[in-house]
Amino acid sequence: MAEPDRLKFRQVAILARLQAYRDEQASRQVIVARRRMAEAEQAILDIEHTYEQERLKQTQARLHRWRSAVGQELDYGAMRAVCEQDDRGYAAIEQQNMKREQAKQAEAEAQDIVKNAEHQARTVHTALVRRNALKQTLDREHKHHKQVQEELERDQQSQILFAHRMGRSPI
Repeated sequence: MAEPDRLKFRQVAILARLQAYRDEQASRQVIVARRRMAEAEQAILDIEHTYEQERLKQTQARLHRWRSAVGQELDYGAMRAVCEQDDRGYAAIEQQNMKREQAKQAEAEAQDIVKNAEHQARTVHTALVRRNALKQTLDREHKHHKQVQEELERDQQSQILFAHRMGRSPI
């Protein structure tokens, strides 16, 4: 095998290993991104549940406060205290709502990361397939070249034998 052929094979082998490494790395990134996506979805479910519980708790507390304040409508201080407690309850609900929105944003970011990772994995896989096709083409060309060389050598040997026999021929 000629030195340029060895160099080509070595380069192709190095590129194939590098591409396989990149493909494996991209696959791992997709797996990690999908895991984060699942975690984000679970976090949303948990926060939604917490939000609903907090909203229900605050609604029931508000109902209880106002029912217990019946008859105290003329007492400004009592009504002010009930309204302040309502405001704190609304603030707790709003805080849970903000957490829910943050979780939704985190999920959207996780979805983007998954899409990017999958796109990168497809790109790397496509490059790997092309690289493998190049290697196969190179292998086929080398094998064909080797067969042609062997045929030429056999033909030359046959011609030499034929010429040698013809030289000894009594004709």
